Amino acid sequence: MVRLFFRGAEYSIEEFDRMQFGERVWQDGVNAVWNRSTREVHEYFYSKLKKQLEEHREKRIVLVIHVLPIADFTVRRPSEEWNYLNAFLGSREYGDLVLQHPNVKYCITGHVHYRKTKRIGDTEFICNCLGYTDQWKNGSDPAVEIAAAMLTVEI
Repeated sequence: MVRLFFRGAEYSIEEFDRMQFGERVWQDGVNAVWNRSTREVHEYFYSKLKKQLEEHREKRIVLVIHVLPIADFTVRRPSEEWNYLNAFLGSREYGDLVLQHPNVKYCITGHVHYRKTKRIGDTEFICNCLGYTDQWKNGSDPAVEIAAAMLTVEI
C-alpha cells in the first residue's frame, strides 16, 4: 500500500497529480507549481526533513512543518470530495519519520483550519491553526481568537 498521501485507495497517483476533483481545483496545483509530480515533491521535502532530523538526533526538537503528519488531523467529513482532497494535506510518512526520532517532543503542523492535539508515545502532535476569520469560534476580535489559539510548550 502506498503511504505517500492520506488518500482514498480508489484513486491512483496519476489522478492525484491532476489536483482536481470534479470542478474543485486544489489551489497548490495552480499557485505552487514545482514542475514535478506530487510524489517527487513529497520525496524532495521528506528527504530534506529526514536529513535534518538525523543531523540533530542528539538535540531536543520542536518540529514545525506545514503538512499533516498524522491522519487524525485530516478532514473528517465523510465525503467523496474530502476522501480525495485529504491526499494533499500531508503524509503518514512524515508522522512515521517523527516517531523514529524520540527527541522530537513536539510536532507542530498546520495546513488545516482547526485545532487538535494528539500524543503518540513521547511526542505531542499539535495542529493549532488560526484559520480564516469566518471559521473563528470566539467572535471577530483577532486578539481574542489569537489568545484562544495560543499554546505554551515546555522543552
